[in-house]
Amino acid sequence: AGNEVVYSPLDKVQSEKACEALMKATYGAVFDFIVGMVNGSISNHHTQNGSGSASIGVLDIFGFETFEINSYEQICINYTNEALQQQFNKYVFKLEQDEYEREGILWKFISFPDNQDVLDLIDRKHTGILALLDEQCIVPRSNDQKFTRYLYAKCDAHERFSATSAQRVDYKFSIEHYAGPVEYSTENWLEKNKDQLPASSVNLIRGANFDLLAKVQKFIRSEDRDGR
Repeated sequence: AGNEVVYSPLDKVQSEKACEALMKATYGAVFDFIVGMVNGSISNHHTQNGSGSASIGVLDIFGFETFEINSYEQICINYTNEALQQQFNKYVFKLEQDEYEREGILWKFISFPDNQDVLDLIDRKHTGILALLDEQCIVPRSNDQKFTRYLYAKCDAHERFSATSAQRVDYKFSIEHYAGPVEYSTENWLEKNKDQLPASSVNLIRGANFDLLAKVQKFIRSEDRDGR
């Protein structure tokens, strides 16, 4: 029935994960809300003469992570670093050198590494590591071990991907990043990637009396998960 309520009991671990998902969703919504407020305050509408535009530049000093044990969090951070590195190369080297050529300026070509193949390994649609992880998250009775074996089968031929016999025993693999090789452990990847915000948590935020939560409700992103 449309008004039927189904109660699903959670164990300790599930409750902790639901709480973490609620905190992350709230943090993300508040961040989006603040960005929206800043954008609104510096838009053309608020400039003195109504012409031109204002902007804020943020210099993000990105950091590459490699520890004794690297997990889901590290591949997310290092993937971001790969993308930032590509943007840096594009704007600092490639576009500048293209401009020199157009203006006929004498210069010596500076070679720089292209890391697009690493980005493709991680985020390419259907075949990238993150896409394969999303796929396994919706496969019934899948787990970290099945995901890792699936990863070996799909990515083993990629020149930036490697997994030795010893790593395969422990369900690990390595990626040759622009900054160097990093070994990753796939333990708890499926659980971390789901990070599903229960509908009850969304309703909790929507029913809150706290003024800030009322303002950020539209930024709350819940997952009715058939994929990412």
